[in-house]
Amino acid sequence: KLAEEFFLSTEGTVLGLDLSGDPTIPNQKKETQILLDLLPDRIGHGTFLNSGEGGSLDLVDFVRQHRIPLELCLTSNVKSQTVPSYDQHHFGFWYSIAHPSVICVRCSV
Repeated sequence: KLAEEFFLSTEGTVLGLDLSGDPTIPNQKKETQILLDLLPDRIGHGTFLNSGEGGSLDLVDFVRQHRIPLELCLTSNVKSQTVPSYDQHHFGFWYSIAHPSVICVRCSV
């Protein structure tokens, strides 16, 4: 609600908002669904959508149904240890189902 109120109060000055959950709190399926219900233009990282730590088939199905593109940063995810290695990165899953995705690079990590 706060983000929506802020967005509406800017009279067109703000083009968008970046919303994020807290990755240190496990099993945030409900929070993730609330954010997805806003129908974002894109999802950054998407690390916990289909993982065993809070993800679910319902979240994956929602993202697929609405064809919400993913921006995936393999380097950032591996260096920040949200995924254990490149070969276990969730990019492989999204690529295998031909979901709209882009690989991003974060050089400052």
